[in-house]
Amino acid sequence: MERKIYYNLAAIATITAIITSIVLVFLFYDFYNPEDITDIVKIDTYDYDSVPEAKDSNSYYDLNIDNKVVRISKPVQNIKHAFIGILPAMAGVLVLILISLYIVASLLTSKLIEPMKIASRSIESILSGEEIIDTKTYEELQPFIRTIDIQKKEIEYSIDQLKKSEKFRREFTANVSHELKTPLTSIIGFAEMIETGMAKDDDIKRSASIIYKEGNRLLGLIDSIIKLSQLDDLSIKRDLTEIDLFSIGEFVYSNLLNSAKEKNIYLNLEGQHTKIKGNQRMIEDLIFNLVDNAIKYNKINGKVDIEIYSDSKWGIVKVSDTGIGIPLKYQDRIFERFYRVDKSRSKKINGTGLGLSIVKHTVEYHGGQLSISSVEDEGTIIVVRLPNIDNK
Repeated sequence: MERKIYYNLAAIATITAIITSIVLVFLFYDFYNPEDITDIVKIDTYDYDSVPEAKDSNSYYDLNIDNKVVRISKPVQNIKHAFIGILPAMAGVLVLILISLYIVASLLTSKLIEPMKIASRSIESILSGEEIIDTKTYEELQPFIRTIDIQKKEIEYSIDQLKKSEKFRREFTANVSHELKTPLTSIIGFAEMIETGMAKDDDIKRSASIIYKEGNRLLGLIDSIIKLSQLDDLSIKRDLTEIDLFSIGEFVYSNLLNSAKEKNIYLNLEGQHTKIKGNQRMIEDLIFNLVDNAIKYNKINGKVDIEIYSDSKWGIVKVSDTGIGIPLKYQDRIFERFYRVDKSRSKKINGTGLGLSIVKHTVEYHGGQLSISSVEDEGTIIVVRLPNIDNK
């Protein structure tokens, strides 16, 4: 469109120059003819038959003497009177030129403004969610309209994300308040019973045990919230070093083996040493949460398998169990914060609903992939893929 404006302006300038040149040549050709104008009196003689008519001109006199025409040039000073005589005609022609230019400029301006009007209407249509006005007539506008449409969609997406973030913040605040309030209420209640002497000797030990249990639950919840907060902080520089997934798997296995035996669950670790670039503490928490969940939500005499291996791109951690499984309709939500499929069961096993959320954010932090496959009452398989050293 910018090129078209330049062409139109050039056309106006060209037309103006042509009209002005023609008028000036028409007015002044005879007046400024160098053969007729001189600053001294010049006398020329001609045969009478060669001059159609002896007459006075603006720039000379003609005299008929003995069938001879004597042409006497007028002094330049006399031209002033002739110039004054043609001023009205020049003024009229100038007015006509201006009127002509105004008409031409109006026509060209309307052509220049029309695409702008179409662009304005198109933008209004885009912002109001209507269909974009056809701009095929003005091809120059199409990239501009497409850019506006893309920017509008980007703004709408940003607004949608802000709304989701605000909704998430409210839900998270409500969940945190509830999750913190529950153990604190138990701790305060049983502590008050002991302090006031309401608890009998046999109840004091049980009350202290509940306080200890709820205190640990509260501590675990706070620790999980802190970890998620750190994972959410994009300004924190990623601290990645070379680590061995299988060695971390062995560490988690040894820490959770007794917990599995207490529930009569067979815990198995297989695989190979696999090097990746990662954060040691975060990967420990990731594998721990996966295995801990597999144990907690398993069946009596169940089994949990930990497999660690690699392919050409990824270091892979696969945790499978023979537990209660997850209904298909809930599988997309289990990685949300505080989301629990069976809240009553989670409460019995001191689940916070943050473990799998930490897993998800840790995988994202490392640029990995996360997938789940689960069948209700049969078991669950969760696979984590983290970029290996060659893929960094």
